[in-house]
Amino acid sequence: IALESIEIPASVCRIEPYTFKGCKRLEEVTLPESMISIGEKAFYGCKALREITIPDRTKSMGDFVFDGCENLERATIGNGIQRIPDYAFGDCKSLKTIVLGESVEIIGEYAFISASSLSEIDLPDSIRTINEGAFHYCESLEEIVLPPLLEEIPPLAFFRCSSLAKAKLGESITTIGGAAFEGCSS
Repeated sequence: IALESIEIPASVCRIEPYTFKGCKRLEEVTLPESMISIGEKAFYGCKALREITIPDRTKSMGDFVFDGCENLERATIGNGIQRIPDYAFGDCKSLKTIVLGESVEIIGEYAFISASSLSEIDLPDSIRTINEGAFHYCESLEEIVLPPLLEEIPPLAFFRCSSLAKAKLGESITTIGGAAFEGCSS
């Protein structure tokens, strides 16, 4: 019998790295409002996970936290998170909806690489930094409106976003990195 569902009690405030890594049948996780941090690769490869809500009190998530959760369709990031980690939602091929809290300032390297079902994302005005390859291979992404405080579009940011038909750049943009929009063939 494999772990399919877990409701984490309010007494838990941290999930350490690799805690649920590879729990391939884990479909449902309920995180308490008391959750402060979620470690690196905590849910890596949880292929059956369909939805996750990060509470507002959560301040940090580790790199690769949901990487390889290929059936994850929806993620809601609470208002306590300031940085979406590197490869946080990499290979989340079913991810259609991501709701980012108003406190997010940084999107890490390759944070959404190969989130091939992601067709839209509403980037909050609080975002100041998008790192290299953040939306690499988001093949269903059709439109992007970049936040007004963003000064640089890094290399490979929207590489091979083959459905990307419209990008609205803010007035603060001073640099567009190499291959930032390469392969946006729509």
